[in-house]
Amino acid sequence: MRLTSAFLAADARCVVFDVVQYAQHYRIKSNVNPELIGYLEQEACQALLSLGSIAELRFQGVLASDKGKQPQRSPGRGTEILTLSINTYGSLAVTDKVGVILTKRKTVLQHPYLVHADCKGYFNPQLLGHGG
Repeated sequence: MRLTSAFLAADARCVVFDVVQYAQHYRIKSNVNPELIGYLEQEACQALLSLGSIAELRFQGVLASDKGKQPQRSPGRGTEILTLSINTYGSLAVTDKVGVILTKRKTVLQHPYLVHADCKGYFNPQLLGHGG
């Protein structure tokens, strides 16, 4: 993901973005204003595009504020590259489908850093068991 230096001044535990499809790519946009902030890398775009048949899914980007970690510089481009967590939201009815599609792509879901306040629960279809 590429971000401008001005964005990096955010002073919060994390910053949340809208992740929206644009042609065969995904963009990161501020949910405060319509400004384009950056793009997802190709591998992440392909994983999200593979889920395109599940219309009810939505994606949200979460960037943890880690002031001690400097962004990487993209060779020859002058852009900054940061690690972004992408949350996938949808109903329990589609979890098996999401798990199968991502497993076929050898893409693994990980525990989210932060979930949206409206989220009623967390479920990862790739886990063998959920403790309780």
